[in-house]
Amino acid sequence: MSRRSVILALLAVAFVCGFGFFNDFVLRQTYMVGTFMPMPVYGGLILFLLLVNPLLRLLGRRWPLSGQELAFVVAVVLFACFIPGRGLMHHGTGTLMLPHHYAKTDTTWKETSALDLVPKRMLADVSRDEDTALGGFVQGLGEGSTHIRFREIPWTAWHRAFLFWGPLLYTVVLALTGLALVVHRQWTAHEQIPYPIVTFAESILPRPGRLWGDAFGSRLFWIAAGAVFLVHMNNYAARWWPDHLIPVRLQFDFRPLVPLFPAFARGGGWGIAYPRLLFTVVGFAYFLSSELSLSMGLAPYAYAFFVGTCVGYGLTVGGNFFALENIERGLYGGAYLGIGLVMLYNGRRYYSSVLRGCFGIRRGDRAEPYAIWGARLLLVASVAFVLQLASVGIDWQLAVLYTFFFMLISLVLSRVVAETGAFFIHCYFYPCALLVTFLGPMAFDPKTLAVMFLVTVVLMIDPREIFMPFAVHAFALLERSKVRFGPPAGWGLAAVILGLVVAVSATLYWQYDRGAISVGDGWSLNVMRWPFDNAAKLEQRLEALGHSGPDMPAPPGGWARFTRAKPHVAGVVAFVSALSLVLIFTFCRMRFPRFPLHPVLFLLLGSYQSRYMGFSFLVGWFVKTMMVKYGGAHMYARAKPLMIGLIAGEMAAGAVTMIIGGVYYWVQGVPPMSYIILGA
Repeated sequence: MSRRSVILALLAVAFVCGFGFFNDFVLRQTYMVGTFMPMPVYGGLILFLLLVNPLLRLLGRRWPLSGQELAFVVAVVLFACFIPGRGLMHHGTGTLMLPHHYAKTDTTWKETSALDLVPKRMLADVSRDEDTALGGFVQGLGEGSTHIRFREIPWTAWHRAFLFWGPLLYTVVLALTGLALVVHRQWTAHEQIPYPIVTFAESILPRPGRLWGDAFGSRLFWIAAGAVFLVHMNNYAARWWPDHLIPVRLQFDFRPLVPLFPAFARGGGWGIAYPRLLFTVVGFAYFLSSELSLSMGLAPYAYAFFVGTCVGYGLTVGGNFFALENIERGLYGGAYLGIGLVMLYNGRRYYSSVLRGCFGIRRGDRAEPYAIWGARLLLVASVAFVLQLASVGIDWQLAVLYTFFFMLISLVLSRVVAETGAFFIHCYFYPCALLVTFLGPMAFDPKTLAVMFLVTVVLMIDPREIFMPFAVHAFALLERSKVRFGPPAGWGLAAVILGLVVAVSATLYWQYDRGAISVGDGWSLNVMRWPFDNAAKLEQRLEALGHSGPDMPAPPGGWARFTRAKPHVAGVVAFVSALSLVLIFTFCRMRFPRFPLHPVLFLLLGSYQSRYMGFSFLVGWFVKTMMVKYGGAHMYARAKPLMIGLIAGEMAAGAVTMIIGGVYYWVQGVPPMSYIILGA
């Protein structure tokens, strides 16, 4: 770590967090983050190595940044990558303000006084100047091409909400940082998890005394990277000049075959049958074990057959994951708990050592000091999180269960990304909704339900960009680069604060300048309705059953709440079934070395991200299988730079299109043509 690497890291954090909302919702380009492999980070690293480091070399041998310095920069930036996109800013400010807007037009909200169900400090304050605070947020204060000044943002409307959500969010960050430190040694050394994303970064980071990484010395790397880069640049240019250029087709239409498989068609096969080739996914699949990449590829197709078969028998599996009753979220929840139990079992000896060390008990194997301090940080921050939830009306029993499932989701997502390289993944179940499955909606009162759902919307409504996987990969990259964890972790936590300040300021500026309705999409503008819609539905149901009204006693809380539990039977059955299948598949993999499938299949199922990447995982699996079968281990090893090149070319293309879009807007004052490379 050097002074210039710290400065560069903080500048990069400010850029990613400050430019993110503008890039995503004004320029409408590939999301600044969007996945657990942000293009500005890894694509920007490639451009830095190709363009900046050689120029610095002209100034002297000590001027180029070393691999350790760049690893530090990447690690610090990763800490803040959950902020600018789907992880927080796309919906965060809108969740705090737009409920005031919808409350004016939604009849059900008016009848149930929906906004009164949550403490006032959880929402923005529009009582002082509603026209500016709320009206300006929705419609915008700018006129035509004239932009507002930064000081015109009505900050007073936001102070109250930020004082609640800021500490709550940072408590979560501290807890997950501690959890990442606890599992690091077990995953990297004891279980030898491959970390494909870190392996890619390590291959391009310069070795001591060199400008580039080892991958840059291979001709196959340059062929693959150049070809992929040119394909995307051609397709991007074809968006600008469609009459003069022919785009390279990256999507394939297999929909004419779908009617041959009625169950597949009923289960959503039409959407899966028009897949897109993702070079980055193909590259990562090549480095995975065959059963892992095959399972990742088969998941959406197998699930489509399963759902279609259920539909044929009149059973609807899917639905709104925030609905009061849902079968599908039980499947995901059971699978995640199953993987969590397997991880705990595999690392039981090491984790018990960490736990003993956390409380100062020294016997048996000794854990690393950073893991012990991580456990202490996790414990203290988790207790603080529970207390913060209790302060807004959630019973401590529910708060503990909520915190457990919150940590479980973060842990399992981190493990999946570290083991598979599936940088685009979503869990499709939420702690609050899963608690409703186990206890039944009648065990909740509308206020508790609204508060839990609102916390979920703000903190983890789109876990495809949740904090912990970024932290896990940051620590793995630091270790492989032989950089101590302490200083980077401290700077990473500081970067989170910097990123929040910059991202909130930039996001509010564009929302008040253009209007949130203009700089948003259907998801970001409506996701905050779910807590109040479900709470209002529960209120109406309780009234219809005679359990609510001015003369009725207050609903029971604490342990008495559990006496009213009426679980959603189908959801619980789905939960237990998925849990059992994960354990059975794990046993089969341990007992039978040639067992062809991995239990990760049940984590992906039919999620959008699974359907998006499944075809490319199958392509990568097929390429690897043919390479090993006909070329042997030698040919497989020789082709590794080729696959790294596929990833590098796509990352670099994403970074370049973002730069072109920003420059075009700066010069012309209008958004450029949109071109999405990865994510959506």
